[in-house]
Amino acid sequence: QYLARYRTHPQLKSSIDRLAGDLAFHQGNFQSAITFYRKAMARDTIDTEVYASYASALRELDQCKDAQFFYSLAQRLDPFNYSAIIGSAKCFLKTDNVDVAVGRIQEELGRLPKARADLIVGIAEIYYLAHEDERALHFLDQAKELDPDYPETYKIEGLIYLRGMITKKELKRKAADAFKSYSDRKLSDPMGYIQRFEIFLRDSNFEQAAEELNRVFEVSPRYPELHYRRAQLYIKMGRSKDALNELSEELKLNPRFV
Repeated sequence: QYLARYRTHPQLKSSIDRLAGDLAFHQGNFQSAITFYRKAMARDTIDTEVYASYASALRELDQCKDAQFFYSLAQRLDPFNYSAIIGSAKCFLKTDNVDVAVGRIQEELGRLPKARADLIVGIAEIYYLAHEDERALHFLDQAKELDPDYPETYKIEGLIYLRGMITKKELKRKAADAFKSYSDRKLSDPMGYIQRFEIFLRDSNFEQAAEELNRVFEVSPRYPELHYRRAQLYIKMGRSKDALNELSEELKLNPRFV
């Protein structure tokens, strides 16, 4: 709705197309995102942020060779473009190996006058994606020393502990604490609350699960699958009628939800 207000503005056409692409990207519709990004790049005046966004959509579709070209273009315009550096490393993780991917970020860190927490967390994310959790945690500790308030550090940490919970139940508390630290630093992102909801729901800790879900309703009341999750909570509590009402609400917002 907001994009529609400015779509006819002559100087904003490329930016509006890029933002429409970003919206599709965050909904997981990468092919649609690519269509919008191509429109943005075809305008007379181009929003240069589109190059990294376009590259990331290509990466999601495993078109890493083309993605690397556009990441390079984005970095030529902004040498320390975070999305371009991390996105390029993720491509190398797909096409080469973890050492090449990490080396890509470390090369950029070597050009900086001092280390950056976001790039250090980028290295940790690469190791997390490669299932090398101990190495990932090592770099997360480094990032905390550089900037203890950088939110993404705690998100990656939470994901590592969440995965470890499968074999080590004692990591459950660490995962919940990490996601709380993430939410405390990034209040508007539902992700941290959702993860804690899932942890508490598994333990049948209904009160805390409901509390986390209520926070999502506060910051993003139309968040996808939110009513569905509340239905899951009600089902475990034995409140079948309330669960059915929540599922009906979910289908109103998301009629194609299987």
